[in-house]
Amino acid sequence: MDIIIKKKEETNISYEQIVNLIHESFEERLNQGLQFTCSFMTTEDFEKRCSDGIVLVAIDNKTNDLIGTATIHIKTDKHGILYGYSEYLAISSKKKRYGIGTLLDKECERICREAKCEYIMCDTATEAKSSVKY
Repeated sequence: MDIIIKKKEETNISYEQIVNLIHESFEERLNQGLQFTCSFMTTEDFEKRCSDGIVLVAIDNKTNDLIGTATIHIKTDKHGILYGYSEYLAISSKKKRYGIGTLLDKECERICREAKCEYIMCDTATEAKSSVKY
């Protein structure tokens, strides 16, 4: 699969498309009885939450379809240390387990290294076993 990772603003992908992808991706979690806030967020909520971050999109280069997304925020902790906060990693249910999440994570890491971050943080529910393992 030929996958391109870009910043959202370098594409014609809309926030609505990204939120729809997140909802689709997290439907599996809802079916497991796990309630993630991103499963119910609106496009406006997402846009507001990501206004200070970098939204990445994974695009299938052959079909030009949106197949994944992740957001990275560059923040400063209470000790004045720069770090990255990764959230909203979501992959199309039809394209999971093809390494798309890894590609998005590597791009988040590259951005954080470039920004001179000391570490990257993310969180998930402990009951989301596959996410914890990942």
